[in-house]
Amino acid sequence: MLDLVQEGVMIPNAEQVAERAEVGLRSVFRHFKDMDSLFQELTVLIEADARATFLRPISGETVEDKVADLIQRRSSLYERISPFQLASIAHWAKSEFLRQDAQRQALLLRELLKQALSPEIIANFERFEALDALLSFSTWNRLRRQQGLDFNQAKAVIESTVKLLIG
Repeated sequence: MLDLVQEGVMIPNAEQVAERAEVGLRSVFRHFKDMDSLFQELTVLIEADARATFLRPISGETVEDKVADLIQRRSSLYERISPFQLASIAHWAKSEFLRQDAQRQALLLRELLKQALSPEIIANFERFEALDALLSFSTWNRLRRQQGLDFNQAKAVIESTVKLLIG
């Protein structure tokens, strides 16, 4: 299923998964009760990558340095998990688990952002919310997919806008 998603199949069905895995359809459902449970297993794999990215201490002496570290980490992670993230969003209507997981991930990313910011920025509601939105997958996806920016261009847009907000 992961291969299918990485190839752009946003909502693979059980038949596609079985065919790719070279097993029968019954085998897929012997291991997974439904497609949602298969998405849950994929989430475990994706989260392992995310944890490795974010469990390292934030590096940098200044707020600017720390936020630059977060931007680099998030940009690289978003690029790697983009197909899965888009597939998850497409599957939200059918999956309470994926909706709740997205909320949990957003809270985790907000907490990591707070570790990089000064108390003054965190206390400023509008600035903090703008930074959180700017550093989100949604913004990354818009810059990369809808606006057609390459990796470095998208990262530069985020970096320059963050500087305006924290400066």
